[in-house]
Amino acid sequence: MNNKLNKFLSIIFVFMLMIVLASCGKPTIIISKTDLEMELGSNYDLKDLITLENVEEDEKELVYSYDEEVIKVENEMIFAEKIGKTELTIQFKDIETTPQIINITVVDLKDFTFTGPNSLIVGKTGEYQVMPSSLNITTITSSDEDILKPTGLTCYALKEGTVTLTVEYKGSTRSLEVKVEKDNVNPIINSTAKENVTISWNENFDIYEGITVSDNIDEDIKLTLKEEFSNQKMGEQTITYVATDSSGNEVTLTRKINIVWDYAVEFIGHAGSYYGIMNTEDAFLYAVEVLQYQLLECDLKQTKDGVFVLCHDDKFGGYDIANTNWSVLKDVTETKTRYAGYPSQNGSIKNGGKYTSKICSLERYLEICKDYNVKPVIELKYSQGINNNDQSRMQALMDEIERCGMRKEVIFLGSAYNCLIWTRNNGYEDVPCQYLVNSCESEEVLKRCIDNKLDLSFNATGDYSNSIEWIEKYKEAGCKVSCYTFTQYSNYKTLQEWINKGVDYVTCDWQLMSKVDLPKKEK
Repeated sequence: MNNKLNKFLSIIFVFMLMIVLASCGKPTIIISKTDLEMELGSNYDLKDLITLENVEEDEKELVYSYDEEVIKVENEMIFAEKIGKTELTIQFKDIETTPQIINITVVDLKDFTFTGPNSLIVGKTGEYQVMPSSLNITTITSSDEDILKPTGLTCYALKEGTVTLTVEYKGSTRSLEVKVEKDNVNPIINSTAKENVTISWNENFDIYEGITVSDNIDEDIKLTLKEEFSNQKMGEQTITYVATDSSGNEVTLTRKINIVWDYAVEFIGHAGSYYGIMNTEDAFLYAVEVLQYQLLECDLKQTKDGVFVLCHDDKFGGYDIANTNWSVLKDVTETKTRYAGYPSQNGSIKNGGKYTSKICSLERYLEICKDYNVKPVIELKYSQGINNNDQSRMQALMDEIERCGMRKEVIFLGSAYNCLIWTRNNGYEDVPCQYLVNSCESEEVLKRCIDNKLDLSFNATGDYSNSIEWIEKYKEAGCKVSCYTFTQYSNYKTLQEWINKGVDYVTCDWQLMSKVDLPKKEK
């Protein structure tokens, strides 16, 4: 059985080998290209196109078929007889194989064309063509290269003017007149965006969404903003889009983006902010320009001659405020170093933590509040005529506030509740007043707030108890609730905890509002 199988396999092997050997030795015509372009009157040696394999010497004779009007083949040479196209079919005379075909095109290369744009814009390039491509013409001559400079078949428009471009082949020339002009056409700004948009402070907003540019002449268009946009800048911002093409043509589009604070909690800058001496112009400006707080708290004092100034302590720069006239005090400077706690860890300290400032007047403070559209929160520190026993200077304070145009914006803050009650008894019932206490957990304090329509500000630091249950009692009674003060040593976790308890205001030294989760107002 095995012998029969081995004999069968041997026969199969011999048969396959014969097939392989037969195929390997089959005569073959190989052509190097299937398309050939010839100039009228020229000739081409077929030896450069054809290779024969597995062919005996007496089998090498080939036969050709073609359109005899277009070409002629003699002695293995192709002669271009007439403009036109034909297929040159090549096969063995006495061997049956698959014929090979060469597509031949006969052209009059003297009848060439030179085409391309006859007008260009300064700064742009033009691409030109010479046909047929077989001429391999890659040189263009310009009558003025200062206007239009050729490099190969590409021309660069350098300045305004008219030039003649020329190409030459075997004594024949083709020319194009090209006009180079300055681009005077403005690009177009296309907008599907709203012209006036209101977004929440710090809300993600794509300023370019719905804004596209186009230009029928110039594709190189830059779209920029004339003003810097910030979603952390309160108020209405005018945004100007500027589209500029490579020729300097420019067009603008203006829209307004209104940034509003529509959150359920507002931030009060404690004596301005940590950045600068408390209650000074530097501290106030940092609070409104950088920290973007909605309210500014200050500590009110009076000079000897009755000028309202801002200072937490009784002295400034070594001078006793109550015993010094404004004419002297206004030029006094004080230097302090404030370099501790979280601001320094965050790298936000200015001037190395060392500050030198003058005392700030109430007038200047109110001017800052008005310019930056923030509400002034004036803490009524003990001074002559502004204390629990004597409110004789409260009217003078109100007069200055009204003179500065901040009557409807001001908020009073203080532990001297009789000064707060004075506003209720003297025609200023609409002025918000925050009663300053350490703990809100007092029936007496709650009753005093309800009876006199006072809001509440309690101490959120230390061991004072201010539970969420008590906070809700005040809010149920219609009182707004504020807590103070998140100092330079407080972290964001502590601040967030009080925000989560539902207070209306938080008083901060330095904390960034973007670092906490802000609840939206209920609609």
